[in-house]
Amino acid sequence: RTPYKVTIRITPLVEREWQKVLAALAERPYFVAQLLAGHMPLDIEEAFQLVKLDLFPGAGELEQECSCPDWADVCKHLAAVHYILAQRFDEDPFLLFRLRGKTQEEIVAALGAAEDRERFTTAADEPPAPAPALSPADFWQLGPELEGFAVHIAAPAEPSPLLERLGA
Repeated sequence: RTPYKVTIRITPLVEREWQKVLAALAERPYFVAQLLAGHMPLDIEEAFQLVKLDLFPGAGELEQECSCPDWADVCKHLAAVHYILAQRFDEDPFLLFRLRGKTQEEIVAALGAAEDRERFTTAADEPPAPAPALSPADFWQLGPELEGFAVHIAAPAEPSPLLERLGA
């Protein structure tokens, strides 16, 4: 009649470990794009393995207990909670990140900041390319790079082709 108390503890990653993971994620544009779009990449575990960490808890990182008198290592109450957790992971894969110590928002913010930093750092490190000297008369002329490229610019036969395509 009294519900049993089920406890599952997962060791979160420390900040130093998260910095390694975020650096590994930032090196993979696909991961960054997916995470910034709010999607969990299917092969996200690769980024963790690159820095010798696991997103999924390994031996010693998962503690579980139930107050029931069952002597089994994983009683039916713990199994039920694991089943519910699995359903929650299907609904919200970012729950894994929260259990490991970071929210989806924190990861997206860190990756977005890293992407901005990289973009601005790269832009600031490179001297601006000098603008080519063009006179207004030469603006529409082809340069030597396009000498063999045939271009014919002419007025359309129909005075308003786009409007004609749209119809009445």
